[in-house]
Amino acid sequence: MRKTKKRHFVTKPCIWGRNSLCNSLQRNILPQKTMEDKAHFYHCATKGFAHSILFADIREFIAGMNRIGICIARGRGEFPVILIAFCLMDNHIHVILYGRRCDCLKWMALYHRLTMIWQRKHRQSDPVDEEWDYDAWLIRDEEDLKKKIAYVFRNPTVAGMPFLPLGYRWSSAGLAFSDPTESLANGTPVGGLSIYESRRRFDSRVILPEDWILLPSGLIWPGSYMDYKRVERLFGHPWNFLYYLNQRVEADVNLEIDARQGLPAGL
Repeated sequence: MRKTKKRHFVTKPCIWGRNSLCNSLQRNILPQKTMEDKAHFYHCATKGFAHSILFADIREFIAGMNRIGICIARGRGEFPVILIAFCLMDNHIHVILYGRRCDCLKWMALYHRLTMIWQRKHRQSDPVDEEWDYDAWLIRDEEDLKKKIAYVFRNPTVAGMPFLPLGYRWSSAGLAFSDPTESLANGTPVGGLSIYESRRRFDSRVILPEDWILLPSGLIWPGSYMDYKRVERLFGHPWNFLYYLNQRVEADVNLEIDARQGLPAGL
């Protein structure tokens, strides 16, 4: 019987060339990480309601701010985000979150859902019946982040309210470069509440961290659940922070929002 020679096949290493077949396969078969798969800063906001009020009085604003903390605690394992700035207006909200875009949108969806549950349970008047329209806009770089923070904090003043950005009660503007000692001295740890009392106060079964601080007004101190120190590190000095708060950034930001998502200017 004639012996046949074994043929040895040598696999040549694939060289990823610009126009190579291998490169095409890599692009079309291997999973690629997109921009939205990575964590970035996002400016998230709801479109202002034309005929409805989101927060009608002090009680609703307090519940709305506490709901921010509840959503942060609720999402830690499922859709973790870091909050660095927020502002609640009577008919819309602004937050700046760090995380994946999908997680930021899940956070917004949770805030929407819990708000509607709270309103149906506690409002004497009808809850908001307009459609919630919200989105998350990528913040491109450090300069853009400074402008977006200024935009969020300037909202009450630009809307015609008689408040400086740092003096508006329902935002986190007053946390940066301030001394919270006096506020914290009058607060008590959330961990001191019984489970029943915690559920009654916050209208939620979410277990909040024990070291969060509850102020006498019933407000959870926002510094408990947000990284306001990151704002301080970003601006570096109070003068720089005040400089950006005095810049009229609304035109640029509103045009960007309008161009990228089709929402009307003046969220």
